[in-house]
Amino acid sequence: MALSKDGRIAIGGQINPDTLAIAYSRGIFPWEDSPVGPVWHAHAPRCVMRIKAGCGNRSLRRAAKLPFTFTTDHAFVEVMQGCADREEGSWITDEKLAGYTELHRRGLAHSVEAWLDNKLVGGLYGVTLGGLFAGESMFSKVSQASKASLAWLLGQLIGWGYSLFDAQVANHHTLALGFEEIGWVEFQGELKKALAAPAIWGA
Repeated sequence: MALSKDGRIAIGGQINPDTLAIAYSRGIFPWEDSPVGPVWHAHAPRCVMRIKAGCGNRSLRRAAKLPFTFTTDHAFVEVMQGCADREEGSWITDEKLAGYTELHRRGLAHSVEAWLDNKLVGGLYGVTLGGLFAGESMFSKVSQASKASLAWLLGQLIGWGYSLFDAQVANHHTLALGFEEIGWVEFQGELKKALAAPAIWGA
């Protein structure tokens, strides 16, 4: 597969569960939209974290101890809506909300919720295939809620048998938390191993 400098490899198509599952199994994901449909990306270098004991930096591990209550898959749609509710706009369209929600119903997309005083104050969601968790987006209504959700999730993923967290595109925030950038060939090798892992969400 030929990669462009900005990671774009295709434009158009539908955001449905079958297409999404095939795309993620190849390291491809939809991002922004165009007049003719979603724009599909396969960014390289890739921003990932190999899931193992002690992964993530110290501040991330401290965040897991903040006084939130965490759940998973209790409010998938609400988490996606929280991620979409941003002043600068969002790539999460109604079509993507419907597509990922159906993927969630099939057990291939999951959410983590952070609660404070019985109110949803943050969380994240992503796609799972084998031992891969492909993080899509996160949100916070109070300070540190999304960071704490990520920290809690990493602890769970270790116990559930997951091996690779794909954050897709690196930024200062993800790199500061302990993610790293790897080349496309190395990423494909890690992805292949992760897809073969017998991980079970919530096991």
